[in-house]
Amino acid sequence: MKKIFSFMLLLAFVAAFSSCESSYVATRPTYTEHARPMQPSPSHFWIEGDWNWNRGSRSYERTNGHWEPQRPGRNYQQGYWQNNLHGNHWKKGGWRK
Repeated sequence: MKKIFSFMLLLAFVAAFSSCESSYVATRPTYTEHARPMQPSPSHFWIEGDWNWNRGSRSYERTNGHWEPQRPGRNYQQGYWQNNLHGNHWKKGGWRK
């Protein structure tokens, strides 16, 4: 039983790490800005769209920006492109303390 459990645990780790493929690209994709909808209220904050990695096409796809209510005690840090020896990689934005 212990061998079966160890084998299943090993398979789970292999499956988890095999899904962590590289999301680096040689050139940053281009993005066309879309019209921004009206602000729902003065307490809403505009969040620019993010880039999401599509494993099927092995490319980044842009999501549209949207309004979100301001979160007390937090600031939103926009996402940004990071460049290193592997290429360009998108760092997602998010609410930070």
